[in-house]
Amino acid sequence: MHNRARYLIFFQYIGTKYRGAVKVPPHQLGKKGVQDHLEDAIQRLRPVNPVSLSVSSRTDTGVHALSNSAHFDLQRKNDKLPFTEDVLVQALNFHLGTEQIRITRAHRVPHDFHARFRAQSRTYVYRIALGISHHSLLPLTDWDLCWSLRNTELNVDAMHEAASLLLGTHDFSSFRAVNSDLPFKNPVKTMDVISIQQGNSFAYAHFHRCCYTVDQSLMALFCSHVSISSDKSPTLLAEMLTQTMTEPPLYFADGFRHSLLYFTSDFLLRTCCQQFEQVMTNLD
Repeated sequence: MHNRARYLIFFQYIGTKYRGAVKVPPHQLGKKGVQDHLEDAIQRLRPVNPVSLSVSSRTDTGVHALSNSAHFDLQRKNDKLPFTEDVLVQALNFHLGTEQIRITRAHRVPHDFHARFRAQSRTYVYRIALGISHHSLLPLTDWDLCWSLRNTELNVDAMHEAASLLLGTHDFSSFRAVNSDLPFKNPVKTMDVISIQQGNSFAYAHFHRCCYTVDQSLMALFCSHVSISSDKSPTLLAEMLTQTMTEPPLYFADGFRHSLLYFTSDFLLRTCCQQFEQVMTNLD
């Protein structure tokens, strides 16, 4: 099928109004997932084949994404040639309309490429605004994009101490929702990097290959309003890594975002796409 193409798209979204990144089961009413809206937009291109996205990285309700990705197959009617990447990006963004989802780029990829299985690492960011006495004082550029606290300080030393416990490979069962229907069912994950950076009025916690409630628990443990002393916090976190908790502490998703997604390498991915395009050109 010379007019059937597999595309890898990169997209971003403000997650406030969506029930996470992946598709919501039909029996669940209310908010849709980002994948639902993306598939609706692709369907408006009138493909011959059924539309089904494979999303690289799952995010929960309310979590934002600066760069997530997914792949899908698209075959046009009447033997029309596949869309070029630029045309596909423009068409999908047009059909997304006022949804707070935007396609940033697209690539033709080989038919055996898989966006989730080829992803090598994921980076997450949690932003905290300090000294915000009322939510109306947040700048519009940060509205729903950070967790605002009245506190003016975080116990950053304690955060660094406990964060070191999360590095490496662990069973993160205590940090997952009990009723979670994750497509990624294995709770054993590897966290490569955690960095905590302070600015004048914001603290940033960067989590590399980390799941949502892990960094939320870190925020819960070390924000100064939580009634856990800094000397006990690392001990509690260590216990969470060795004992499954049915109700781990959860905090607002506003400040949380999926920041970056790495494949084998940008160069290898780009080379793979270029080689595939060259093969298709030779076939033409």
